[in-house]
Amino acid sequence: MRVIAVSIWISLFLALAFFAMPRYEVSEHLQAKALGNIETADISRLWFSPSGELVGIGKAGSHISIHVWASGNGAQLRERTVELPSTKEMADPVYAVSSDASQVAWTAGAGVHVEDTFPAAKQNAPSHPFRRPVPIVSLALTGSSRLAALYRDGELELWNLASDTVTASKPLPIKEPGPLLSNGPYLAVSSLLSRDVFVFDTGIGDKLSVVEYTKYPPEMLSVNLSALARLAAGTSEKLYIEGQPIPAPGPIHALAYCDRNRVLVGGDFAGIFLLSRASGPVQAAVSNPGTTVLAANETLLAFGTSW
Repeated sequence: MRVIAVSIWISLFLALAFFAMPRYEVSEHLQAKALGNIETADISRLWFSPSGELVGIGKAGSHISIHVWASGNGAQLRERTVELPSTKEMADPVYAVSSDASQVAWTAGAGVHVEDTFPAAKQNAPSHPFRRPVPIVSLALTGSSRLAALYRDGELELWNLASDTVTASKPLPIKEPGPLLSNGPYLAVSSLLSRDVFVFDTGIGDKLSVVEYTKYPPEMLSVNLSALARLAAGTSEKLYIEGQPIPAPGPIHALAYCDRNRVLVGGDFAGIFLLSRASGPVQAAVSNPGTTVLAANETLLAFGTSW
């Protein structure tokens, strides 16, 4: 069992301008302090919910554990373990957790099962039948009664769970599609084979409009999607934001947007660093090498390091 130590930091970003003739320079200064530490196991994903709570997902075989912690002190608020069924076509279970951790979905024998993660009473949630004979390789809960399904052959669908209908679909020219990424109304699809990445806007209505298409380097180690549909990817030497490279302190295994243009990164190097196109790396927090998960919002930073 891999133990992850999750540290929660509060950060304050300050930009100080110093004027000189005939030009001015801008120096960015970062202040941060630790709020707490959490020891847990097998955490593979970490993010802040829309309400500011810290959500962590752990996976061990066919079991997933869903944790919700208070961002102020790291106290555990809710926890649930779900045993996922495997299918003949997909030995590794396919599942998704909503951004607020209120719903969980997974593929079962006859369809996709969606239920409340922490129900107040016993629930009898029905499964939504499969639409195509091709196996689903990834799921994403994109909003109330909305689910995205990605098939092995590259077909992407949006489902309306309330009416059990497919409201939009698009065949993608990719092979070996990777996991879906979602952030608000935006979806990102990547190919593990060709490193093609598509970002879609699902909008208020039901649509799949391409807002970005990028081909990333083959050594892509990590990827994240911002709330503004900006894609960032980490490699062994660089961070790529919308396809543009930025030098990194080492191999990036975890990253998270902290605002529109700046990304926090961790990996096979000591420390968590803030990277942007406008300035060089700025250290945001102290950590040992080996960061595997990272989450951030405007004021908070959380990261997990294996030990």
